[in-house]
Amino acid sequence: MSCTLPRKKQNAHDGKKQRKSCPKKGKMSTTSLKTEFADRESVDWEESGPKTFFSSLTHTFSEVKRSIRHMRNGPFISFSSFIKACSDYVLLFDRIDNTVLLPIKADMLNCISRLELNKTMSVLAGDSLLAAIQNEVEENKIHGIDSSAQTLIWLLRTLKTMNIFAINLMDMRSSTFRHTNDSFLNAYERVLIRHHSWLAQKMFKAGMKFVSPYETIVRTLIEPKYQGIYFDEMEALLSKECIQYNRDLSDVLEELNVYFTSIGLEV
Repeated sequence: MSCTLPRKKQNAHDGKKQRKSCPKKGKMSTTSLKTEFADRESVDWEESGPKTFFSSLTHTFSEVKRSIRHMRNGPFISFSSFIKACSDYVLLFDRIDNTVLLPIKADMLNCISRLELNKTMSVLAGDSLLAAIQNEVEENKIHGIDSSAQTLIWLLRTLKTMNIFAINLMDMRSSTFRHTNDSFLNAYERVLIRHHSWLAQKMFKAGMKFVSPYETIVRTLIEPKYQGIYFDEMEALLSKECIQYNRDLSDVLEELNVYFTSIGLEV
């Protein structure tokens, strides 16, 4: 998909000069953006409060990351922090509202519900995400279809797919930067495709043509108060917050991947 951005408004001080509709690849000047924001009464760059979907979330994976403590039988990760972060993340699908992503959303919700149910039914005390799985290891139950181990693994696969998609799409260093179809296809082929049936693969690939254009996704993930700013500023805001959020998510996913590898399971 080519980067075709909406034409920008003419500068009030220069009727002929227009802003470039699509910023060049490369590092954007934060100082320059701050200066432009400062010149507009309607926008305060330093103002606290959410600017994008990612800073609007109550629970994030940075909280999960802070909860991690390394123990003898694997890391301690807060169950409650992890489930809350996943539940908030699901709201992303409502914002993007793409048909091809609905199966991923449904899988995430089902996995969250199953993990919560297993936690309720467990006699294990505490707030450890992996305690139930370690118990299943000891009882040789990690391969059960409704086990906490298999449920968490599938949840991690969906998170990893979306994590790769987001970084592919928003990181300027990515070969698929600004290309939604290519970004999602790459993420799908790196994670979920090998776990899907032939029919599911066909359905996913057919649905990829309906993924929203890059410009639409950027505008959708910007908070309403900032919808009036120039597109390159929206892009800079979203890129910064999206990449930071997904770096935290990547760290959590890697921690869990190492654990599952240690007990002989593949994420």
